[in-house]
Parts: sequence; structure tokens; C-alpha cells
Amino acid sequence: MARNRSGADLIDDAMKRADVEGETARHPRAEVLRYVNQGKAKLRDLLIEARGVSYFRASSPWTFTTTADTVLYTASFPAAFMRMISVRVSEAGAKVRALDILQPLEEPELLDTDRPAVDWPTHYDLRPLGIGIYPRHKAGLTVTVEYIAASDDLTDASNSYADGVNGWEEYIVEFAARCIAKKDDEQALANECREAMREIAADIARLAPARDQFRPRRAQDVRGARMFGRMGGGGGSRRRWPGEGT
Repeated sequence: MARNRSGADLIDDAMKRADVEGETARHPRAEVLRYVNQGKAKLRDLLIEARGVSYFRASSPWTFTTTADTVLYTASFPAAFMRMISVRVSEAGAKVRALDILQPLEEPELLDTDRPAVDWPTHYDLRPLGIGIYPRHKAGLTVTVEYIAASDDLTDASNSYADGVNGWEEYIVEFAARCIAKKDDEQALANECREAMREIAADIARLAPARDQFRPRRAQDVRGARMFGRMGGGGGSRRRWPGEGT
């Protein structure tokens, strides 16, 4: 079960870890809160890599409707957009289709403005504060963009951090304490904090192999050793792999 920790809790823990409790003149709480939020963002990156992008998908995808002869869409682009998961396009009464990311070798054809518009686009690419959908296409399609939102900032008291399963919020505390130690030129403490961060990061990384534990780990040969084609089947001899006995 996740442990809810407020911004105030994490500030207090970081200052205690760095042995600067009460020294708010040199280390204002607003400054330590900035360290906390920086550490929170870095911890989120570690958890995304370990748990997979789908675990952190935004609660509501970005959706918009296509317009005729248009490829660039920027209206209502999510301000917190951080990382793409998938793009799909649909039409009432028709199947949903996934779009592929645009590759450089495909640009000359798909970005050709003289090319006639098509019913269904096939590719996308991210643009500054928007997305390109290619090739030019008809109006009235619904585009759904699944994405990961950027880490939101904690405040000193009002909101809380609830993703510190197994005590991983200590990464945030160690990060903020390390920032305090570096400001005070306490190199030994900074090194201790960095080592603690590495240990927590290693614990988180061990999540990755188990996150899809119910999926097969490798393809299984269910056809047996025989090869198909000229050299296989029908009672004839089969082709042998290099190094295989005769």
C-alpha cells in the first residue's frame, strides 16, 4: 500500500537527514521544496523504466477531431505532456487504427503537400506543443493520444506524494539532502546520500524483470526439430544446424 507523504514531511525529513533542522535562514523551506520536487521527478523516471510506460499513463488521453487537409494539430495540447505511449485514430462505426511513428525515409512521401488527401492517416510525429498526423486526411476522425504526464510539484503542506511503495520516497529525501550537503560543501554527506540513492535505484530496477511475469519469456518451438521445405518433412533427412552431430 502506498504511503502518503506531504511536501512538508519530505522537507522535514531532508533537513533532518542533512542535520540542518531549524536552519531556515541558510536553507529556506521553499528552496528545500525545490530540491524535493527535483528528486520526485527523477524518482518518477526510475519508476517509469521499471514499471513500464502504461502504468503511468495520464488518466485522460488527449483527444481531438481531424480537419480536412491538415497535418499539424496543436489545440488543447496537454501542458503536462512528457512522453508518448500510443496514437490511434477512429471513426464512428469503423475500426480503431493505430498510427506508426514517422521515420525519416518516409518523410518525402508522407509530407508531400502535392499528394492527394487520403481517408485514413497512417503515421504521426511529435512537434513542439503539438503532433503531426500524416498524410493529409479527411475531416471527422477522432485521434486519441495516450501519454505520460510530467511529474507535478508538491507544495509545502497541501498535497502529498503517494507513489512511495516500499519506502522509495526515501530517494527524494536523499536527493534533497544531497543538494543541501553540496550547498554546505559537506562532501562526505553528499557521497553518503548519493550511495543511498544508488541502492534505492537498484531496488527499483529489480522490478523490471517481474513486471510482466505472466507473459512468456521466450518463443517456444512447438513444431519439433524438423525443418520445412525441401530439406524437411515427409520422412526425409532434415537439415542440421552448424555444430550439430551427424
